[in-house]
Amino acid sequence: MREDGVTLVELLVVVAVGAILIVLTADQIFRSFKGEEKVVSAARRLVADLQYAQAEARKQGSSETETDAASTRTLLKKRQIFVVFKDDKTSGIPDDEKNTYEIWRWQDEGDFTARPNNLPENGEFSPVFNNPNDDDPLKVGRLSDVAGNVRFGFPSNVTKKACTNGSGSPSSFAPFGSIPSYPKCSGKPCIRFNASGFPEVPSVTAVIYLTNGNDTYAVSVNRAGVIRICEWRRFCSNDSSVRCHDDDDCSGGGICSNAAADMWVYVK
Repeated sequence: MREDGVTLVELLVVVAVGAILIVLTADQIFRSFKGEEKVVSAARRLVADLQYAQAEARKQGSSETETDAASTRTLLKKRQIFVVFKDDKTSGIPDDEKNTYEIWRWQDEGDFTARPNNLPENGEFSPVFNNPNDDDPLKVGRLSDVAGNVRFGFPSNVTKKACTNGSGSPSSFAPFGSIPSYPKCSGKPCIRFNASGFPEVPSVTAVIYLTNGNDTYAVSVNRAGVIRICEWRRFCSNDSSVRCHDDDDCSGGGICSNAAADMWVYVK
């Protein structure tokens, strides 16, 4: 019979399992302690809303066909989905609308006396999360709902472009901008999704930066409609193997910045 107690082998197994669990959870605990998890949550919520906008664009299609029974003429009314961003640098908007984004549905509303011009007017927009006939904007994304200190943009410690690590200073919304001819987008960064769920932006990839002033994430949307999140990781100036969130994480007088090692990394 076995006597009560724990053998040395069993004790070592318990210690080893405990060590593995600590390693697996240490990064998550460290991230939450530093407040980084709030930025991650805001980025994931933005991704979910962008995917919803894509789904709405695919569901509604590129156009609606209407036929006049008397003349047998056919009208083709164009449709698109817009995501409009308002950062704290956007002029002319109230403070409570800053660091928000809105999703709008647009369909050309011409008729047989005024044929569709495939150009948007204010009355042709409606929020996708509200009554389609209601032209009052619905704020479908408010960063302060996740964490009050999360905003669009990035701090000065970000020195490379997301998510490619390209050289040069990134811009707050890159490389897409305002679409002046569309009233809801005028003067504001905007993404327009077509019926395939592809974003119609001037360049290959649209990037939205989010930060709490210390930790920074970016959401990228490429021309194929693939949406991903990347994280700006910094390392100590005097030891490129030590990842840091601020100067307190670096010993020996080092600072949390390493031009050679700092990089964007894709995350799940």
